[in-house]
Amino acid sequence: MRKHLERDELRYAIWLNPDALCIEFVQPIMDKLRLNHNGPAFNPHLTLTSGITGPEGQIIDRFRSCAESQSPFALESQGIGVSGNFFRAITVGYSLPEELLRFRNTVRQQFQLEANSHYHPHLSLAYGEIPDAALQDTKEDLAQHAWPNITISSISLWRLKGPVENWRMTEHAALTG
Repeated sequence: MRKHLERDELRYAIWLNPDALCIEFVQPIMDKLRLNHNGPAFNPHLTLTSGITGPEGQIIDRFRSCAESQSPFALESQGIGVSGNFFRAITVGYSLPEELLRFRNTVRQQFQLEANSHYHPHLSLAYGEIPDAALQDTKEDLAQHAWPNITISSISLWRLKGPVENWRMTEHAALTG
Protein backbone atom coordinates (compact mmCIF):
# COMPACT_ATOMS: atom_id res chain seq x y z
CA MET A 1 0.00 0.00 0.00
CA ARG A 2 1.30 3.44 -0.83
CA LYS A 3 2.40 5.60 2.09
CA HIS A 4 -0.13 8.37 1.36
CA LEU A 5 -2.95 5.92 2.09
CA GLU A 6 -1.87 5.50 5.70
CA ARG A 7 -3.21 7.72 8.45
CA ASP A 8 -0.14 9.25 10.14
CA GLU A 9 -2.10 11.35 12.61
CA LEU A 10 -4.57 9.76 15.00
CA ARG A 11 -8.11 10.43 13.82
CA TYR A 12 -11.46 8.87 14.61
CA ALA A 13 -14.37 7.99 12.34
CA ILE A 14 -17.95 7.02 13.01
CA TRP A 15 -19.30 4.14 11.00
CA LEU A 16 -22.90 3.12 10.42
CA ASN A 17 -23.18 -0.62 10.99
CA PRO A 18 -25.36 -2.53 8.52
CA ASP A 19 -27.77 -5.13 9.86
CA ALA A 20 -26.83 -8.81 10.23
CA LEU A 21 -28.61 -9.89 7.03
CA CYS A 22 -26.60 -7.39 4.99
CA ILE A 23 -23.34 -8.48 6.61
CA GLU A 24 -24.17 -12.13 5.93
CA PHE A 25 -24.73 -11.24 2.27
CA VAL A 26 -21.76 -8.92 1.67
CA GLN A 27 -19.00 -10.46 3.79
CA PRO A 28 -18.28 -13.42 1.45
CA ILE A 29 -18.27 -11.02 -1.52
CA MET A 30 -15.89 -8.67 0.30
CA ASP A 31 -13.59 -11.56 1.20
CA LYS A 32 -13.45 -12.73 -2.42
CA LEU A 33 -12.79 -9.22 -3.74
CA ARG A 34 -10.04 -8.66 -1.16
CA LEU A 35 -8.29 -11.85 -2.27
CA ASN A 36 -8.78 -11.13 -6.00
CA HIS A 37 -7.44 -7.57 -5.75
CA ASN A 38 -4.95 -7.85 -2.86
CA GLY A 39 -6.78 -5.27 -0.78
CA PRO A 40 -6.90 -4.90 2.99
CA ALA A 41 -9.58 -6.49 5.16
CA PHE A 42 -12.09 -4.23 6.92
CA ASN A 43 -15.54 -4.53 8.47
CA PRO A 44 -18.67 -3.86 6.41
CA HIS A 45 -19.76 -0.28 7.16
CA LEU A 46 -20.93 3.05 5.81
CA THR A 47 -18.79 5.94 7.01
CA LEU A 48 -20.93 8.60 8.65
CA THR A 49 -18.10 11.04 9.28
CA SER A 50 -14.35 11.09 9.87
CA GLY A 51 -11.57 13.48 10.81
CA ILE A 52 -12.53 13.55 14.48
CA THR A 53 -9.73 14.58 16.85
CA GLY A 54 -9.38 15.23 20.56
CA PRO A 55 -9.10 13.35 23.86
CA GLU A 56 -10.52 9.86 23.46
CA GLY A 57 -12.68 10.07 26.60
CA GLN A 58 -14.44 13.19 25.32
CA ILE A 59 -14.87 11.67 21.90
CA ILE A 60 -16.48 8.56 23.41
CA ASP A 61 -18.87 10.66 25.53
CA ARG A 62 -19.96 12.68 22.47
CA PHE A 63 -20.25 9.49 20.42
CA ARG A 64 -22.58 7.93 23.00
CA SER A 65 -24.66 11.09 23.13
CA CYS A 66 -25.08 10.98 19.35
CA ALA A 67 -26.22 7.34 19.47
CA GLU A 68 -28.77 8.18 22.17
CA SER A 69 -30.22 10.98 20.00
CA GLN A 70 -30.98 8.84 16.93
CA SER A 71 -33.43 6.04 16.28
CA PRO A 72 -32.74 3.26 13.76
CA PHE A 73 -33.42 4.01 10.10
CA ALA A 74 -33.53 2.25 6.74
CA LEU A 75 -31.46 2.84 3.60
CA GLU A 76 -32.31 1.71 0.09
CA SER A 77 -29.71 0.18 -2.20
CA GLN A 78 -28.74 2.28 -5.21
CA GLY A 79 -26.52 -0.29 -6.96
CA ILE A 80 -22.82 -0.82 -7.62
CA GLY A 81 -20.26 1.90 -8.18
CA VAL A 82 -16.53 1.82 -8.92
CA SER A 83 -13.86 4.50 -8.84
CA GLY A 84 -10.13 5.13 -8.79
CA ASN A 85 -10.40 6.22 -5.14
CA PHE A 86 -8.55 3.70 -2.92
CA PHE A 87 -11.27 3.73 -0.23
CA ARG A 88 -14.15 3.64 -2.75
CA ALA A 89 -12.79 1.25 -5.34
CA ILE A 90 -15.93 -0.93 -5.34
CA THR A 91 -19.05 0.22 -3.50
CA VAL A 92 -22.75 -0.29 -3.05
CA GLY A 93 -24.47 3.09 -3.00
CA TYR A 94 -27.33 3.81 -0.62
CA SER A 95 -30.08 6.41 -0.42
CA LEU A 96 -29.68 9.58 1.61
CA PRO A 97 -32.96 10.05 3.47
CA GLU A 98 -33.51 13.31 5.32
CA GLU A 99 -33.22 11.42 8.62
CA LEU A 100 -29.65 10.33 7.81
CA LEU A 101 -28.66 13.79 6.61
CA ARG A 102 -29.98 15.35 9.85
CA PHE A 103 -28.14 12.73 11.94
CA ARG A 104 -24.88 13.35 10.06
CA ASN A 105 -25.21 17.11 10.56
CA THR A 106 -25.90 16.60 14.29
CA VAL A 107 -22.81 14.39 14.62
CA ARG A 108 -20.62 16.84 12.71
CA GLN A 109 -21.81 19.68 14.96
CA GLN A 110 -21.20 17.58 18.09
CA PHE A 111 -17.58 17.05 16.99
CA GLN A 112 -17.14 20.61 15.70
CA LEU A 113 -16.53 19.49 12.13
CA GLU A 114 -17.37 21.75 9.22
CA ALA A 115 -20.81 21.33 7.75
CA ASN A 116 -20.56 19.38 4.53
CA SER A 117 -23.54 18.65 2.30
CA HIS A 118 -21.46 16.49 -0.07
CA TYR A 119 -22.27 13.03 1.30
CA HIS A 120 -23.02 9.86 -0.63
CA PRO A 121 -23.71 6.90 1.67
CA HIS A 122 -21.94 3.81 0.43
CA LEU A 123 -20.74 0.47 1.65
CA SER A 124 -17.25 -0.26 0.34
CA LEU A 125 -16.88 -3.82 -0.86
CA ALA A 126 -13.17 -3.44 -1.65
CA TYR A 127 -10.39 -0.96 -1.00
CA GLY A 128 -7.47 -0.90 -3.37
CA GLU A 129 -5.65 0.41 -6.37
CA ILE A 130 -7.52 -1.64 -8.94
CA PRO A 131 -6.94 -1.15 -12.68
CA ASP A 132 -9.87 0.40 -14.58
CA ALA A 133 -10.48 -2.69 -16.70
CA ALA A 134 -10.72 -4.90 -13.62
CA LEU A 135 -13.06 -2.38 -11.96
CA GLN A 136 -15.40 -2.41 -14.95
CA ASP A 137 -15.40 -6.23 -15.15
CA THR A 138 -16.10 -6.45 -11.42
CA LYS A 139 -18.89 -3.87 -11.69
CA GLU A 140 -20.57 -5.89 -14.43
CA ASP A 141 -20.31 -9.09 -12.37
CA LEU A 142 -21.62 -7.46 -9.20
CA ALA A 143 -24.46 -5.68 -11.00
CA GLN A 144 -26.07 -9.12 -11.37
CA HIS A 145 -26.80 -9.20 -7.61
CA ALA A 146 -29.88 -7.76 -5.95
CA TRP A 147 -28.18 -5.67 -3.27
CA PRO A 148 -30.02 -5.57 0.04
CA ASN A 149 -31.68 -2.56 1.56
CA ILE A 150 -30.36 -2.16 5.09
CA THR A 151 -31.43 -1.08 8.53
CA ILE A 152 -28.96 0.93 10.58
CA SER A 153 -29.52 0.36 14.29
CA SER A 154 -25.99 0.87 15.63
CA ILE A 155 -22.85 2.90 15.07
CA SER A 156 -19.21 2.33 15.92
CA LEU A 157 -16.30 4.61 16.67
CA TRP A 158 -13.06 3.69 14.91
CA ARG A 159 -9.53 4.75 15.80
CA LEU A 160 -7.68 5.35 12.51
CA LYS A 161 -3.90 5.46 12.61
CA GLY A 162 -1.45 3.85 10.23
CA PRO A 163 -2.52 1.38 7.54
CA VAL A 164 -6.07 -0.02 7.38
CA GLU A 165 -4.88 -3.21 9.07
CA ASN A 166 -4.13 -1.18 12.23
CA TRP A 167 -7.53 0.53 12.50
CA ARG A 168 -9.44 -0.51 15.63
CA MET A 169 -12.97 -0.16 16.90
CA THR A 170 -12.99 1.88 20.12
CA GLU A 171 -16.69 1.92 20.94
CA HIS A 172 -20.00 0.51 19.72
CA ALA A 173 -23.47 1.87 20.48
CA ALA A 174 -27.07 1.11 19.61
CA LEU A 175 -29.18 3.91 18.17
CA THR A 176 -31.73 4.43 20.93
CA GLY A 177 -33.27 7.87 20.27
